[in-house]
Amino acid sequence: MKGFIDRFIGNEKAVILIEELGKEIHLPLSSLPNGCGIGSWVTLAKQNGIYEITEIDHKMTIIQKEKVDHLTKKLEMKKKKSKFRK
Repeated sequence: MKGFIDRFIGNEKAVILIEELGKEIHLPLSSLPNGCGIGSWVTLAKQNGIYEITEIDHKMTIIQKEKVDHLTKKLEMKKKKSKFRK
């Protein structure tokens, strides 16, 4: 299953959103693979009720980042086009 690293809580935990389950999990930062951080997409496995990151999904991370960048640019362009004069 896929998850998204949403944020860190202090210097101890990572909050990972699992969209397909509509669930949020917390994992120790020490369990994260090197190279992943906030905004990274990861593949997760669940064994004996415990979630574990099996790999970083670099392709999905890039695709989603590009999507967010595109939407952010669209919003910025809308802000600049005011109908009112200053």
